[in-house]
Amino acid sequence: MCRYEGGRLNYVLSLLEELLEGEEYYHHGEVLNSDGRKLLEKILSMLLRDYPELKAMARRVRRGSTRRDVAKLFERVLSICEPDLTS
Repeated sequence: MCRYEGGRLNYVLSLLEELLEGEEYYHHGEVLNSDGRKLLEKILSMLLRDYPELKAMARRVRRGSTRRDVAKLFERVLSICEPDLTS
């Protein structure tokens, strides 16, 4: 069940999309740079406030810090909130 109101969910998803699509957040197109890590931390702090069960995934994303890890996080958030996005 999605624990976000529409505006907050859209904001988190837009930040995740920005992080995924923004080449300026990656070294050599794959690993997050310092600006990318700052944005990731902002996203994770908002997510973990409402979804403490994502703590293990957050740890993996922080440790790996690759575009693939960020994409998995994006997919996970979408799967949690999918019913609310379609209504």
